[in-house]
Amino acid sequence: MQFIADENIAEPMITALRELQIDVLSISELMPGCSDSEVLSIANKNNSIIITSDKDFGEIIFRQQKIVKGVILFRLHGLSIQEKIKIVKNFFVNHLNSLTETNIFVVITENNIRIRKSIGLI
Repeated sequence: MQFIADENIAEPMITALRELQIDVLSISELMPGCSDSEVLSIANKNNSIIITSDKDFGEIIFRQQKIVKGVILFRLHGLSIQEKIKIVKNFFVNHLNSLTETNIFVVITENNIRIRKSIGLI
């Protein structure tokens, strides 16, 4: 399973995921400055799940009904990078198997993880 980290995902977070043997491509490394639609295109081309803290991807997926394997949305504002890494590592260690379906939308907050499967796209 492959993931695409949007430009707003900090490098220490990407490094921490890679240390867990998570296959993460970084937009900051591949195509800095690309648009959300370009990120979506790259994700679809690679059959990857997008990792982002940009709420616009919810708009793209739900309102515009764009096809995507999945999105993991981090809503971890106000936390230190160490706290964010701890929460995200915990998610990937405990929930990676729940990401195998297509059209999955995950929201990770400090106190909650919401996983919405099969978001109604074909």
